[in-house]
This record gives sequence, C-alpha cells and structure tokens, in this order.
Amino acid sequence: MQYTQYAKVIDGVIEKIRSRPNWLNAATGQPLTDAELLEHDYYPVEKIMPTHDPKRETVQALPKDQWLITPSKVTVTYTVVPIPFERHKARVLADIHSKANQELVPFTAGYSQIEHDTWPTQQLEAEAHRKDSSVRTPCCDAIAAERGIPRLEFLARVVEKVDVYKLASAKVVGRQRALEDAVAAVDHLSPKAVDQLEAIVWVSPLGTV
Repeated sequence: MQYTQYAKVIDGVIEKIRSRPNWLNAATGQPLTDAELLEHDYYPVEKIMPTHDPKRETVQALPKDQWLITPSKVTVTYTVVPIPFERHKARVLADIHSKANQELVPFTAGYSQIEHDTWPTQQLEAEAHRKDSSVRTPCCDAIAAERGIPRLEFLARVVEKVDVYKLASAKVVGRQRALEDAVAAVDHLSPKAVDQLEAIVWVSPLGTV
C-alpha cells in the first residue's frame, strides 16, 4: 500500500501528522523506506473508511489519541454518525426545487438575452391587444416587421406562447408545492422518517401540457 501521510509517534503518543518525509538514505541515495522511517518514529497512516450508507450516514475520524498504533503503522479510527433529519429534509427540498427549475428550461433555451429582455413587453402588448385590438403594440410590430411576419400573426404567436408557459409554470409550481407539503408532513420522530423523505420524488407534471 502506498501511504501519503505519516504520524510522528513518541512514547505511544501521536505528536503530529505530515506528508511523507522526502529523506534519502545516505548510503544508497534512495528515499527512505517505510521501515527506515519507523526508525525515525514516523509511522505510515492507514485510512480505511468503515462501511456506511452515504445517504443516511457520515463518517467522522476520531481524535488522534483514539487512533490505533501498532508496531508498523497508525490506523485512523472512525465513527459512523447518522445524518440529521433536517439535513435530509434540506437535500430533498433542494432536489425538488432543482427539478422544478429544470422543467421550464426548454421554454427559454435557445434564445439570446436581448430577446429575453423583450418578452415582458411582448407579453404586455399582446395580451393588451387580445383585450382591445386598437391598442398600439410598437415592440411586437417592430419584431414582426423585421421577421417578415404579419403583425396579427406575430401577436397571436406571442399570446399562444404566453398561455402555454403560464399553464406549464402553474403545473410546475403546483407540483412543487405539493411535494413541499409532503416533506413538511413527515414526522421527524418517526423511525421511518428518512424512508418517507426518500419516497418523495419529482415526477414531471408536463406530460399533458
């Protein structure tokens, strides 16, 4: 095994931890072997993580005075600690929010920032025109003219896209809130609390948009 850390051990006490000393054997000019480093009270440090469930547990190294010292090495000892319920809850909520945001990415992908910046104005003009066809729509008119699209056709396209996005975002928000409610309803004192949180997963609500 190739060790990267070494412990200075004096009278059975670990004084410090450092990277492998780059000392050379005076006779051979080669780096000291682990056996030779032991003669200088430097013990290789072995780290073997205990078996654990990374979704439910974390591993923490115990203080150095609780590490195992043998004639040939020092072995780090660990304790396995359950992950607090609140951290599980925060991870599940973060995943829900991330998935919710991802749902609406396709509606805005592929457009330049300058076009994004015109969308509120396009929406305002197109919806106003839907209510009153005499309303002026200078932004939409200019875009339609440059694209060579009839004004009314372009306004209809804007309205259609706005309606589709509104429905999609409403479904996504509704699904997000429903899952947040489910997370809030989990009793942290229940022995199955973590299992209940893990069962709360995002399923896309947009299949029927």
